[in-house]
Order: sequence, then C-alpha cells, then structure tokens
Amino acid sequence: MPQETEGSIVNDYQQNNVTYLCMNVVGNKFGFSIIQVCSNNVVALKQDINFNAAFLKENVINYLNNLILNYRPSILLLSTKIRQDIYDEIERLLQQQKGKLNELKVRFLSWSKFDKKFLEQELKDSNNSFACMDENKNCKLLNKMMLVFNSGWDITCGTLSCVLQTIINDEKLVDQGQQKLEINNLTFNLMQFSDSFVLDDDTINSLQVLPSLYKTKVYNSNKRGCLSLYELFEKSVKSELGKQVLKSWLTTPLKTKDLIVKRLQIVKILVATENTSVLDQLSWSLKKIPDIYRLLSSVSSRICNKPHVWIALVKFCETMIEIKKIINLLDSAYRQGVLKDLHLAIEEHKFKKIMSKINKVFNLENSLKEKELIINTGVNKELDKHINFYNNLEVFLEDIAVHIRTGIINDINCAAKLDPTVQNNIKNLINVAYIPQIGYLISIDIEAKELLEIVQDWVFIFETPTALYYKNNDIMKVDKEYGDICGIISDYQIEIFHDVQTEIIQYKLFLRKCYELSAELEVLKSFAETSIENNFKEPELSSKENKLIIVQGRHPIFENLVDSYIPNDISLIGSRFDDESWNTMFCRIALITGANMSGKTVFITSCGIIVLLSHIGCFVPAISAKIGIVDNILTRIKTSEGINHTQSTFYSDCQQMSKCLALSTERSLVLIDEFGKGTSPIDGPALFAAIIRQMSEYKHCPRMLVCTHYHELYKKKIFSPQLKGTIHLTTTIFVKKHKDGNEDNSTEVITFLYKVKEGISNDSFGLFCASLSGIQPAILNRAHAIVDAMNQGRNISEISNTVPLQELTLFKKNQKIVEEFLSWDIQLEDDNDIAIKEKLKFFLQKDIS
Repeated sequence: MPQETEGSIVNDYQQNNVTYLCMNVVGNKFGFSIIQVCSNNVVALKQDINFNAAFLKENVINYLNNLILNYRPSILLLSTKIRQDIYDEIERLLQQQKGKLNELKVRFLSWSKFDKKFLEQELKDSNNSFACMDENKNCKLLNKMMLVFNSGWDITCGTLSCVLQTIINDEKLVDQGQQKLEINNLTFNLMQFSDSFVLDDDTINSLQVLPSLYKTKVYNSNKRGCLSLYELFEKSVKSELGKQVLKSWLTTPLKTKDLIVKRLQIVKILVATENTSVLDQLSWSLKKIPDIYRLLSSVSSRICNKPHVWIALVKFCETMIEIKKIINLLDSAYRQGVLKDLHLAIEEHKFKKIMSKINKVFNLENSLKEKELIINTGVNKELDKHINFYNNLEVFLEDIAVHIRTGIINDINCAAKLDPTVQNNIKNLINVAYIPQIGYLISIDIEAKELLEIVQDWVFIFETPTALYYKNNDIMKVDKEYGDICGIISDYQIEIFHDVQTEIIQYKLFLRKCYELSAELEVLKSFAETSIENNFKEPELSSKENKLIIVQGRHPIFENLVDSYIPNDISLIGSRFDDESWNTMFCRIALITGANMSGKTVFITSCGIIVLLSHIGCFVPAISAKIGIVDNILTRIKTSEGINHTQSTFYSDCQQMSKCLALSTERSLVLIDEFGKGTSPIDGPALFAAIIRQMSEYKHCPRMLVCTHYHELYKKKIFSPQLKGTIHLTTTIFVKKHKDGNEDNSTEVITFLYKVKEGISNDSFGLFCASLSGIQPAILNRAHAIVDAMNQGRNISEISNTVPLQELTLFKKNQKIVEEFLSWDIQLEDDNDIAIKEKLKFFLQKDIS
C-alpha cells in the first residue's frame, strides 16, 4: 500500500505554472478535479462516472491519459488507499509518457483528505480563507453543485477538497513573490462526458490522432506532410488555448448530434465562397491573440511593471474589437453558434475602457524603448514632482557639495590645517552622492583622509576602496526634507500600478470568456481552412440509423505523403440502432481480405478517421459520408510493445480485443486488423472465427471493419459469402506471371491497385511481399516449394527432411576432413609446432578447395 508523501512544492512553484490533478476511485466510481494555479481555473466532473466493474482499470487509465494529454499537470495527487492494480497501471502509463511531456510528480495523501466534509465546512466557515468567496458567483455555483449533486458528486467533491487542502498547505512554503492561487477568484468548468466519449490510447495511436516524437524521412521531405490529425489542423491554430481545445476535441469527440451539427454549421459558413474574405480576415486576426490567461496571471500578481504585459493586453482588446467587426461583415443569418456567442460577448465599450485606462496611465511606446514601464506625466502630480526632482538630482547634489566645500575652505581653522594640494583639488575630493535606501552622503576621496581630522560633526557611514562616506547636519536636513527619492517614487508607482491592476482585474471573467470563445472559433476556422485545402465535404449524420456509407473516402494523413492516392467506398447499412433483428436483412460487419501491402489497414483507419472527424464537427475527406452517430471508437490494430510490457504479443492483442467486445454497443465503431497472430495456426483462426460468428448473431452488434489473412476460414467453409450480417470486401491487385526461360520456373509480379471492392481474396501473396523487403532468393525458393507442397496436399515432412544437393556435397567434404583428422597419429610427427600446424592446414585446404 502506498505511503503518504510530501512534495517539493517550492521547486514546483518556481516552474511558474503549477497544475494539480487529483483523482480517486471508490468502488466502481471515478472522480477527478484539476486546478491550474496560474489561471485560477478549476476543472471537475459534473457528476462521478460509474464504470463497468470488469473494465474499471482500463477506463480509469483511459480517462487519466486523456487528462494528462490535455491539461499537462505537474502534480498528481492519489489516495493511499488506491487499488494496487490501478496504481500499477498508472505507473506504467507515466513510464510511457516519460520524455513526451513534462515530468509528472506523484504524491500520495491520506484517504482522510479526500473527505468532502472539509470543503463543506470551509464554505460555511466565515473565518477562513474561503469566506471571501461568498459574494463570488463561482462560490454560489459550487455551493449549488454540492446541494444538487450531493449523492452523485461525492468522489469528485472529495478530490476537490483534497487538492484545495494541498494547495493551502503548499503555499505556506512558497515565497511571497511566487504566483499563488486566488481562492476568491476561482473559475469553475464542469465536464460532462454524457455528451462525448474519450478515445483510449490504442485508438489514439492507431488513428494517428496525436503527434509522435519520431519523424520519418518522408515527413521531413514533404512540406505538406504531417503524421497526425493534430498536426493537420495545428498549423492553422496559433494560440495556446486554441491548441489545447484542438487536442481536447480530437481526444474527446462528441456523441450528441445537436452539438456536432452546431460545429458543422460554423465550418459550413466559413467554407462558403461568399465568406472567403471573412475567413481570411478572421485567420489574420485570430493568430494575433495573446494568451490572456498568462496576462491576467501577471496582472493579478502583486506588482505588474512589465511593459510587454500591458502592451499585449491592449493588443488583445484591439484584436477582439477587430474580430467583432469582421463577424459583423457576415449576414445576420450566418451569426450563429460560437460566432453569435463571441459577437455578443465582445462588448466594445468594455475593451475601450480597458485600453483607455492603460493608455492614460502608461506611456507604452516609451516603455517599450526603455524596457521599463513608464507612467505618463499628469497621472499623479506628487509623482511628477518627485520624478522632476530626481531628474535634476545631479545639479542639486552638486550645489550641496559646493556648499560643503566652501564651508571647509572659508573656515580659517580648517583651511590652515589643509595641505595646499588638497585645498587646490578639493572640488574633486569632496562630493555629495545619493544611494537609494541609504539616502544622501558626503563622499570623500580616500586620498583626502586628513580632512577627517579637521571636521568634527561628521558621522561615518561606510567606506569603499576608493572613498569614505559620511553624513553631517546639513545632509541629515536634506534627508529629512527630501527623503529617499527612489523609494518615494517607487511607492507612488506601486500605488498607481495597483490601482490599474485592480480596475483591470474586474474584467477578468469577461476577458477569459472572450478568449475561450475565440479559441473555439480558431479551431473551427482551422477545420474550415483544412477542409478547403484538402477538399473535405460535409458529412450527413443520423442519430437513429446504424450506418456507415462513405463514397470516395480518403486517408487525410496518408494522401499527403504519397504522389497519388486511390479513394475507396464502403456501405454498411445496419438498420436502426434499436433493431435487435438487424442481421436478417442488414449488415454491420465488413470482413476485408487481400494481399499484404495492398492497403487494408489504410482503408479501415481512413474510415475510422472519417468517423472521428465527423464527430468533432469537421468536414471529412470523402465525396460524401452518411454516418450513424457513434458512442465510441475502439481499435485492435497496433500492438503496444516495449521493454516495460511483460505480456506476450498475443496476450496484449487478446486484451485489446476483449476491451473492444466488452465496451462496444450497437452505436460503436470497432476496427480490427489481423487479430489472432502470435499463437498456433489453429488457435488464432479458431478464436477469430468464433468472435466474428458471435458478433454477427449479437443483437447489439456494433459496426465492425475487420481485416484478416485467415483465408483458410473461407476454404474450409467456416465463413461463407452468406454469413449473416456481414459483407465481404477485398483489395484488388494485378498479377502477372513472369517466366525465367523455363516453363517450370516462373515468378509472380504483382501490381497493387489499392482499390477495395466486394469479394473474397484467396491469397495474401506474402512471399511476394517478402521478396520486396529483400529476403534472400534461396529462402524464398524454399518457401515457394513448401507452399506448393501444401497446396498439392503432399507431406511437408518429406520436403523438410530432404537435404539440398549443395548442402549434401558440403557435408561429404567436411566428413572426409574429419575422418582424415581422426586417423592422424600426431605422436608420430616431429616435435615441431610449425610442422604440425602446416600439416593441419594441408588437411583443411586440400578438400575444401
């Protein structure tokens, strides 16, 4: 059982953007909450998720992986009572993430800290740090949530309680200058997965949803090429929040038709020919938007005197006003969805008020040149007076110095004691200096030490290797009258900074809302631009029909990496979702056979990507697509292998297949590629056939695209073209026999056409694929002989036991050498090592040559 641990929070806070992720599992229920300290943002489940007990571990890891990818937490908080098998999987997940993301630190906390009573008490107690939240609408929202979701929000509420306790304790260890959580300014975002589904890691990898660290030569040589869906759209998304939204949408697609259609409508508006100018202008403006989260974090700090922050804030305001004007160019009928929301959210008078305040107080143009924030003249008369004094300080100090020097020279007693050289050079030896926080000082050159013997009322302050510093009554009067001028100016500036910051921070929620809506619009704009560039079309979605009909579908990643791409069709019509006797007249399973390297995997992944894109609200790479809404996309395509995976390949494949079968419903899409490899040639096909047979008779069968090389299932009549609920597809190839001058010796030359049609393939042409990969001809010839024998029904053992002539000849030569060596009586030879070696060499070379 894990023990409670403490973290090095000081180091964490120095990263300037600490994000806590706290999760917990109790029984079959899962809950989490996230707090981003920099942006004072809270993300939590609206209601705890109740998982299937059989796949609790897999679901928890799936959701955790999604949260890590989207929110990049720096600290993960877990209960000491977490199940060991779940923690083992978490540890494995974090090992996989090493090097890809920032290191995630795990901290174990006592289970008692996951009690929601702490949060309830803090909200009621008027004497604690949460008291200031009482007037905050977010606090009211939190109180409401705790009442409404009292029975279904326990786990999530416990994680929120735990993370807030942890932050309060951690911040006691942090310096005052570090960014801290503003409890009274928390913004709550509630996640509800009832409208979306989470892609698991297998599907993310199989459909190339997110980028890999590894870039191939093909990628580097192709300027348009990209190796993931994220990269396909990310080139049009510039803001940090936009990139985060894009990643979130890709890994958490929608499953509610109305929400998907809202996004599709915006994309449709933006791709319309009459709105080309609007799209171009939006693209130009959206990429100029700075990260308002970071700006507000800086403005919320104790002192914000960085010019670039205020310049960027003005730029944000100007850009938002600009975006509203661009949206105004659209016909009023086009202003819907996020376009309408953003248009209404951008209140110009508020942005103008923010800009007016900043420009009235700060001289941003000069601030940029001087690299320090300059306050305009006239903002504060007292500040202007002190700055004017400071600017003329050198003249003022020289006047005081002249007065002191004159006093010394005019004093008859002092002058009589002075060395003539010192008296003549007194102007250079005695000066008055100003040092911030210390004040005004008389500076005496170290060479004029004798002055110290004739002045009586001077007080020593400190010395340097070149000068001695003193104060006298005159200097003390100056200190009292003018004070520490730099400190006074700084105090006035801090007061002005604070006033401006206080006024701007009142617009925090308003600014965040505009930024968040603009990020959504930026992602939808990238969908539109990508759709135009790659000739994507609007999909037709149905919430009642279990169908997948794609005409001229393409793989959006692969088509940009090859010179020419062959599109393909598929038509799976599986009746209505609620039709339990669907298999009598309809089909939900597509069995795809064909040669190796003929495009089967690309075909099924292209279908999966088209479905995924349609569910994030994007147009799809096809002439047309009619898709029944899915509630999950599950895959068994790639086997996760590595040094940290202790399971066999076949076991891993079975785990993936088990998950696909258990989690799928009649609304799901399941993609399977070559399941059954890695075990005996009987067990693999048998298991595969049993799965397909059962699913074809299952009343809640999902849509399934399945690739296989088990042609023997057709030859032995286990599968037939009449298999219920199933269509049979094959990839087409052109085979040409090439004769090698001998009727008996001929090879097959295959041209891959990459076209999918109805039918069944009887051969994988694996040996041809092997020849293309560079396998030696001798091995290929032997393999051909074995294949021919099997096809003719001959006994394979006879071929396996037959020794080739070349090997037999070599064996006889080697046998003769061994016989001669064994008959050699070495004791009869001369006791001469060289002679013996020569004779041995003679034996070996004689018969091998």
